[in-house]
Amino acid sequence: NPFDESKVNLKITFRRTRRLSEMVHIYNTLFKHIMKDLELVRFGRQHFNEKSAVQIPQYKLEVWPGYVTAV
Repeated sequence: NPFDESKVNLKITFRRTRRLSEMVHIYNTLFKHIMKDLELVRFGRQHFNEKSAVQIPQYKLEVWPGYVTAV
């Protein structure tokens, strides 16, 4: 858990076979919720952490670390 450093357990139980198109939707929804819970800001298809922005004053620049997800 990024907020209190506790471990998070995730249990996935196989119930039935799903088509690939169904799984892509499920994974995209899962990633969307994870990125929201991590309080990342979305620009286009990328997610950025504005709280960890790095200032580069000599170039009047601010760099935000971020993530790109693809399923």
